[in-house]
Amino acid sequence: MYICSALTNLKKTMKVLYNNLYTHFVFTTKDRLLTIDECHRPRIEKYITGIVNNHGCKMYKIYANPEHMHFLVINQPIHHKKQTFAEEYEQSMKFYQQTLLPKKSGNQGG
Repeated sequence: MYICSALTNLKKTMKVLYNNLYTHFVFTTKDRLLTIDECHRPRIEKYITGIVNNHGCKMYKIYANPEHMHFLVINQPIHHKKQTFAEEYEQSMKFYQQTLLPKKSGNQGG
C-alpha cells in the first residue's frame, strides 16, 4: 500500500524533459540528377557536418547518394533551424557545382 501511494506521488511530481531533438533531413539534387560523384561524397559529407557543428548541433549520421542526401542531426530544442540548414545546403550545392564538377568549355566537342 505504501509503495503504491509513493508511486502515485512520484508521477504527480515528475516532469518530462526533452534534452535532444532528432531531425532527419533529406535533400535532393535539382531534377534528381546524379550529380554527387562517389569520389566527392566524403568531402561533401564533411562539409555538411561542419555546417551542422557550426550551429551547435551534432551530426548523428550522414550519407550522400548520387541524387540525394540523408542526415540525422541531434540538437537542443532551442536550436531547431530547419530553414537555416536548407539555406546552407543550397549554398553548399552551389559550392559543389563551382568547385567539384568538371567545367565545360565552349570549344569542346560533343
